[in-house]
Amino acid sequence: YATCYADGSLPILQTLAKEYGVCTRWFSAFPGSTTPNRMFTHAGTSGGATSQGAYYSRIRGEMIFDALGDRRDLWRVYYHDIPHLWLTGDAWVKAFSAQQRRIGHFARDVRNDELPVYTFIEPRHVIPPWNSQHPFMGVSHGEQLIARVYNELIANPRVFEKTLLLIVYDEHGGFYDHVVPPGHPGSELADHRVIVPSGPSAEGFEFDRLGPRVPAVLVSPWIERGTRFEAIYDHTSILSTVASMTGCAVRSPRARAAFTLESTLSRATPRRDASRLTYRSGDYLNSHHAIPTDIGGVAGEIQEHWQSLYGEPELPERMAAHYESLLTSG
Repeated sequence: YATCYADGSLPILQTLAKEYGVCTRWFSAFPGSTTPNRMFTHAGTSGGATSQGAYYSRIRGEMIFDALGDRRDLWRVYYHDIPHLWLTGDAWVKAFSAQQRRIGHFARDVRNDELPVYTFIEPRHVIPPWNSQHPFMGVSHGEQLIARVYNELIANPRVFEKTLLLIVYDEHGGFYDHVVPPGHPGSELADHRVIVPSGPSAEGFEFDRLGPRVPAVLVSPWIERGTRFEAIYDHTSILSTVASMTGCAVRSPRARAAFTLESTLSRATPRRDASRLTYRSGDYLNSHHAIPTDIGGVAGEIQEHWQSLYGEPELPERMAAHYESLLTSG
């Protein structure tokens, strides 16, 4: 079943969309599920994956994090329990342990002006309360996370002034959209060339079309209130933007050709009117959900990855403790 959120029912996200900017043509990179789209976000390719599964080994060594290397000033991942990036493997996690911190460190790093050039925030995937806004997890805790990150950024105006916060979703959830994505027959956006990042999948999919639109909100004091951005973006626009900022790029031809987000920062001077957002759990219906009997999605893939390495299923807390041990074992 589907839930639609009218104006006012998502007070945090909707307020930021009105106060800053919305991308009206941000498409998922692939017309499919979460994991291939996240792989496109990190590497500009899914390595041929077209469905859910612990496939990150296919892009090991090709992600933007690999291109940026071990410099702590260039990138960092903040996580809650177990990041989806663990699917890249234990060795990869240990190699870049210095670039991974718990979300509790985010506020301190903002306060000390120690955020790197590129920051990626992973939501809470496996240990309740989940805040990824995955369908069965509800939206309230995700709204709380968005408010927390925004409030911590504006608490240090010096940091906020040089920050572009992107709130985007990996895929659209299966709902109808009247806008036909580029690359599909009948699309009014046929003049937008969808560059094929690699060869076809084992099933024969050519990766020559984008997926449906997804919500994408841009937050920065350099953005006018209520701006609508109508350029065509997809998840590889994140990679092209990071490449423009750092000079480090992934090999994906699609990522290299994607529009960057630099043009969205159009004000001559930064705004000084940022104000804190107040999260109230009572503003939401069905804020808390029971633990489902069959966890799928990202949480299921993390469980699948664990079983492939160690055999029997484990409790989420045990897997989280294992992940922490990877970061401290040297």
